Amino acid sequence: MHDHFWRIRLFVLDLPSPLREYLFAHDIPPEIYDVQIPRFFRVHSPGRSVTLDDLRRDLGTTTVAPVVWAPGFYSCPAHVRLVGSALYQAGTVLGMDASSSLAAHALSLTPSDHVLDLCCAPGAKLVYLAQALHGTQSVPFEGTVTGVDVSKDRLATCRSLLKKHKIVNARLFCADGTTFSALAPVWGVAVLNKRTPPQVRQADVSSLRVFHAPQTLRANRPCLDPMALYDKVLVDAECTHDGSVAHILKYRDAATGQWRGVGKLWLDDQQLAGLESLQRRLLRNGWRLLKPGGILVYSTCSLSRRQNEAIVERFLDEALDARPDPIDVPVGLPDACRVEIAGVQNAALRMDPLRSQTSGLFVARLRKIAPDGYVLSCM
Repeated sequence: MHDHFWRIRLFVLDLPSPLREYLFAHDIPPEIYDVQIPRFFRVHSPGRSVTLDDLRRDLGTTTVAPVVWAPGFYSCPAHVRLVGSALYQAGTVLGMDASSSLAAHALSLTPSDHVLDLCCAPGAKLVYLAQALHGTQSVPFEGTVTGVDVSKDRLATCRSLLKKHKIVNARLFCADGTTFSALAPVWGVAVLNKRTPPQVRQADVSSLRVFHAPQTLRANRPCLDPMALYDKVLVDAECTHDGSVAHILKYRDAATGQWRGVGKLWLDDQQLAGLESLQRRLLRNGWRLLKPGGILVYSTCSLSRRQNEAIVERFLDEALDARPDPIDVPVGLPDACRVEIAGVQNAALRMDPLRSQTSGLFVARLRKIAPDGYVLSCM
């Protein structure tokens, strides 16, 4: 049996007491760390057909299978390395857990959507969103993705991914997601086709310097028109990452078995209170930037109700224009993944190694109620 990254039996190891106590307090079964999770990846090949046989030859294994509930995603044994494959080097194969596809799925993207991705680093979902909106490397395009993260180092990773995959419809800002205020690009196809742009008041964005953008978006400044709010918002909030086996194992020395830096996981009560405050503020600001009638998806890779259902339900109590919105659950997704929010069935999904044989992920979908007389169509 391969002694690889995903297969260490954490629950029989001497877990550090803060982590053990945290799991107990939040009713998270340690058995989630004893499930053999396959390696997942997705395939993006516009204009080219990549068959299952192509993938098997390229990865050097016959054990490659499509994920039935996540179109374009595949699984293979966890010991298989993607980085050495020709398709990975070409950008056709991208490493990404299948559970992460549900955050994008819940947004119900359309080609003209302007999407805000708060806390976008390290960038796998960002690239996925951009490619879902505009599958080619050409212009013109309609929909865009705006990625925001507070860390320049993590944004540099995002920028590298955008460049590697030649993404032309995404821009990055280094900013605090709780106060970020740049609105969506509004010129879209009109500017790219050199037609007259809408006559709108431009916003003062001198304090919001673009970290990265292709030329077409760098010159396309945000504006103050209310229609320039985002059609869709993903709040992929900072969390304790307890649902991610990969993240937890970063704190364990594989050679010695010693745990170091576990305190960075926000495990004690004071840290958790600060983290939950951050999650609420991210959600509120994402909501402020969402267009009436638009959809916001709140997600974490934690399995704690305090960071998931409790955050969303408290927000619903505060925001009179918010309501939980059912997710179109993908065919083949285990029923155990379905979650009710404020009495609405399927308004959230919970993935974990036991339910879905994936890494942990929680997603909840909210819709912003449009006031009477509001015109939902945009530019």
